[in-house]
Amino acid sequence: MNYDDELTKSFEEKFQHNLKLIREIPPEALNTLKAEMLVIKDWLDEFKQNPNPSAEDLQLLAVMGEKFKTLHQKLEDMQLILGESLRRQAMAFYENVKRLAKEGNPEADKIYQDLRKHIENFDQN
Repeated sequence: MNYDDELTKSFEEKFQHNLKLIREIPPEALNTLKAEMLVIKDWLDEFKQNPNPSAEDLQLLAVMGEKFKTLHQKLEDMQLILGESLRRQAMAFYENVKRLAKEGNPEADKIYQDLRKHIENFDQN
């Protein structure tokens, strides 16, 4: 990637660092997170059924709400980073196929013609 300025370079370095951290998350950690979220969901379903929650339950709900907001933001950030990484990989693949097609590779041209109509609809560059 061409860096026009320090801000762009800094952003790219942070992006690559965060992408590396996300990719290093072990599957077991994600499975544990999923299991814990299901337990919390069950507790929330029970809480909704209680017509007279205790003060302790309401306090716990407030704490969980704040933790959920933080967790939601982290998961959303991960999704955005992974989505950007996939977009970049798809564009690199497309540009390579496009180059091969222009060089006369008939198989690449078939792929390029198929991808071109989709890419041109979404890529503003």
